[in-house]
Amino acid sequence: MVYDIKWTRIAYISIDTNIEFIKSNWSKEITNEFLILVDNTISIIKQNPKAFPISSTFPNYRKAIIHDNVSMFYKLDDTSSIIYISLIWPNRMDPKFLKELL
Repeated sequence: MVYDIKWTRIAYISIDTNIEFIKSNWSKEITNEFLILVDNTISIIKQNPKAFPISSTFPNYRKAIIHDNVSMFYKLDDTSSIIYISLIWPNRMDPKFLKELL
């Protein structure tokens, strides 16, 4: 089955926030490396949507580790063959905010 990738509004905001943080604290090269990691993670998800484990805290989502410091939460909709990228999360953030966003 071929899945389409859809980004939620929160996912767009969260990736932009992460990119801006990386740009302001590190080099353009590090920013580009992060974007490559995101693309690679999405490629894996497209090929095998169940490649990453179901989140133990949020069982409606799967959690992909993009980098030690950043995770991606996504949902599968098998009925419509859509993968929803829901959030790009900096792992050092307070998890109580994660519940509000998901």
